[in-house]
Amino acid sequence: LVDRAFAALDSETEDEVLPAVEAAVLRAPGHARLWQAKALLHRGLDDRVQALPAFRRAAEIAPRDVSIAHGMAHAALE
Repeated sequence: LVDRAFAALDSETEDEVLPAVEAAVLRAPGHARLWQAKALLHRGLDDRVQALPAFRRAAEIAPRDVSIAHGMAHAALE
């Protein structure tokens, strides 16, 4: 599912994958990559209000993950 989410960013089909990712984070709330995928999908849809909390949650779970920190920084500056 994470791979599908990242592929959706490239094909600009974020809205098609987002519901499945949102359901997945409810089932696996400790999965940092799912939270990152959720954040990136929201960011791709220009929804910073939803993207930033998802990035923060991903960073709480995986504080040393550079790609999460990088994405969060970009979203915060946009």
